[in-house]
Amino acid sequence: MEFAKLTRAEYETFIAHRRHFIPQLPAYAAAKNAVGAQAEFVGVKADGEVVGAGVLTYQPWKKLFRKAHLTYGPTLDWNDDASVQAFFDGLRAHLKAQRNVLTLDVNPIVAKNRYEDIELVHAELAEGAHADSLLRQYGFTHVDAEFYERSDVQIRYIYTKTIARMNFDEAIGSISKTLRRRFRNTERYGVEVKFEGPEAWETFTGLFSAAQDRHEMADLSHNQIALFSELMKDVGPENGFLCIAYMHPARYLDELAEDRAATEERIATLEARKPTAKRDTELAQQRKALEQNDAQRAEAQATLDQYGDKIAINGALAFRCGNELVGLLGGMDKRFVQFARNYPVEGSLFRWAVEHELDTYNTFGVSGNFGPDAPDASVLKFKRLLNGQVEEFIGTYQLVVSPFLAKLTKAAE
Repeated sequence: MEFAKLTRAEYETFIAHRRHFIPQLPAYAAAKNAVGAQAEFVGVKADGEVVGAGVLTYQPWKKLFRKAHLTYGPTLDWNDDASVQAFFDGLRAHLKAQRNVLTLDVNPIVAKNRYEDIELVHAELAEGAHADSLLRQYGFTHVDAEFYERSDVQIRYIYTKTIARMNFDEAIGSISKTLRRRFRNTERYGVEVKFEGPEAWETFTGLFSAAQDRHEMADLSHNQIALFSELMKDVGPENGFLCIAYMHPARYLDELAEDRAATEERIATLEARKPTAKRDTELAQQRKALEQNDAQRAEAQATLDQYGDKIAINGALAFRCGNELVGLLGGMDKRFVQFARNYPVEGSLFRWAVEHELDTYNTFGVSGNFGPDAPDASVLKFKRLLNGQVEEFIGTYQLVVSPFLAKLTKAAE
């Protein structure tokens, strides 16, 4: 077996039918290089065929040095010890030859534990335990921290929904009743959902910044926006997009007018009938609906008068990665949360994934704390309505490539 730098074509062929996330997309290396960062394809070959690979990126450190990363990689057959050893032996030599690379961080997509929803059903899976053993054998140290504790640690808990071989009706039937009606009616309340390209970044960043629950998170940087814009251009609009929900108060007023007409017609029918307890109960309900309709119309009109007739209220950045749709970032203007109560963005992404015949709808990160006091408790509560499952990976590992310089520059653990 031989370690080698790969062409994009070689890597694309290898990764096409293997699970991978955004930082291991073939286009990710090109996007990194396009914005002035450094990335390359590396792998191991057996008889000329690529049997393991990854997108290797470099992070500047203290001006003169670099850290290397295989984020959500490498992609290897962890049961084939020979190919794993050939990959890491070759990679170590490749990094040492560059002289200014201090450390290598990896966090492969290898499961540690298996869950049904949030319930642990199988702890310490064999593949995860074996991968952990191999990495430690090759000199890696496990980083015992979570992404919310250290910015250089990747998310290792995600929440996914399996939708393989389901049509939309079947997929909807598999989620909670709470979501079914809402996901079928994502464009109620005057909402229009659009799948847009990099031209919508200004709109999305406004939503991202407006999310009140992000008060401890930094806004998206210019470099992040540039990177994701390049990535979207490379993968094309069918594989990477900003899903934005716009609220149109005028359209909502038309909906409310139709609802009011139907309610008034029903009231007239009921009033023409002989009084009964059942009739009187429904009549009271219909009159209450008219009062609610009046309040909703007043709210919609006030929104139209103050904000105009096209208001961005909710958005998400998502990419297709093989057979799954991965939602990466989201934003919400909570001034208009009442108009997004049918989860228009989430429902539209779910429908997109089903209609494109993907296997997995990946809502991505959760904290791994499943208690009521978790920082993401409300987010996890929503994700659980999908009736999916937590996936827990083995986590982040670090190899010190240059011990003296890594210690001197505080690059290592």
